[in-house]
Amino acid sequence: MRAPHPFFVTSRCANHRILVYNLHVRISIPLTLTMFSRGGSMKRIVVTGFLILVVSVAFSQFSLGVMVGQPTGLSARLEMGDNLSLDLGAAYSFFWISGVHIHADVVYVDRSLLRISDNSIPIYFGAGVRYIGAYWFGLSYSTISARVPIGVLYPFHVSSDVNLEVFAEVVPTIKVYPDFNFDVSFALGVRYRF
Repeated sequence: MRAPHPFFVTSRCANHRILVYNLHVRISIPLTLTMFSRGGSMKRIVVTGFLILVVSVAFSQFSLGVMVGQPTGLSARLEMGDNLSLDLGAAYSFFWISGVHIHADVVYVDRSLLRISDNSIPIYFGAGVRYIGAYWFGLSYSTISARVPIGVLYPFHVSSDVNLEVFAEVVPTIKVYPDFNFDVSFALGVRYRF
């Protein structure tokens, strides 16, 4: 029988492999949904959330595009009414904490506040949540933050079939987990309106 390694212990639990490095635990989970088959509650939550997203997209104006800045990646916007929209982002954060950046904001769009020579430029502001997950040299680090996005949105028509919207935003952010901190995010982007 082989002696255990002094720095980590490997054990098997169902289909999961658990490695313990000193006092840090990393769990490798197979890329299947078999882990949801026992109770099924997590699978129901994921399927329900996906169906709500599909129905929301089908019955609303939807925009999808890219953003550059802090973070850089994909940006989406679902219009839920005349002045209300849900802004989503899946990107990579390069500054402060580098890692996967996911955010969701509910924003109010005011189309009459800013006017430049008979053109109204929509301004938006709102509140949301941000998650950043990073992995450095075997250690994982996650943060959860509250966001307050403030930005401008300019829709324009390239042709009768191509509708784009350009946006710029500044987002004061308060990190609430695992510690309390403040930072500012910024992004410029363009989205295609479906």
